[in-house]
Amino acid sequence: MALRSGLHKNYARFLSSSSALLKQQQRQISSSSLLLGSNSIHGNTTTTKRMLPHTNNSIVLFSTTKDDDTASNFEDGKPTLEYVTAQMPRSHSSMQHELIIKLAAEKDPKAIVEQLVRNIMAVDRIHYDEAKIVFEQIQKKNHEIQRVSVIPYEIGLASVVVIGAVSIPLVFTESAVMWFNQNFVTMEIPQRSDLDTWLEVGSWSWNWMEPVIGELSFLILCMQLGRSQMANMGMKPYSSMAKHLRAKQIIKLYPQYDSNILTNYTNAVKYYQ
Repeated sequence: MALRSGLHKNYARFLSSSSALLKQQQRQISSSSLLLGSNSIHGNTTTTKRMLPHTNNSIVLFSTTKDDDTASNFEDGKPTLEYVTAQMPRSHSSMQHELIIKLAAEKDPKAIVEQLVRNIMAVDRIHYDEAKIVFEQIQKKNHEIQRVSVIPYEIGLASVVVIGAVSIPLVFTESAVMWFNQNFVTMEIPQRSDLDTWLEVGSWSWNWMEPVIGELSFLILCMQLGRSQMANMGMKPYSSMAKHLRAKQIIKLYPQYDSNILTNYTNAVKYYQ
């Protein structure tokens, strides 16, 4: 009998607790349905709330602020004269930090320079004009380091210009074709009547120029394809490697400044600017 009485008491407590839990869940559902999509307005700010499942805390998903000052700066969808003359920045130095950071992330060279100048100001605790002097020292050192890395580009540019200019007379000019044939090819010279025009000279010289030009073109194509595959695998071609090494040198010389900003600066600067 005592066992049966205990079982009845436990069962009654179970039913009571289940009923209380059910009522609590119903209150939470009711509270959620009230908060779902409800708007609370405070002043000029309209806030939309949402309810997280199984919680009594409302979460603000977005807030829309109606700025009367911004509305007064425009008429018929156009900026007013007072707004443009008073607030429009005329240089990167007059822009706010947020805009400078955004432009620097978009690889704007002047914004990257301005970002570095402001970092110098913050670290050295100096004014803008003094920070510009420090920046010019960094700029000069970066230019000196960059001078070595551009030598292969200059050699490549000079080679392309010379080869392109020389290839024209070696194909179409009779005297140059004769000289090249005599010293490097020794092919049988056609009859005089077959060399009357520059096109006929070109058709003869093309017998030995075609393999050379074709092979060089194919070699350049293979090099370009190889470079693209290196980039796909994360390997650094020469230009990326040179930028990386230059950034490391500048960071080593100026470790007190932000390394990411210095890297962005060295990567954005061109030697001939």
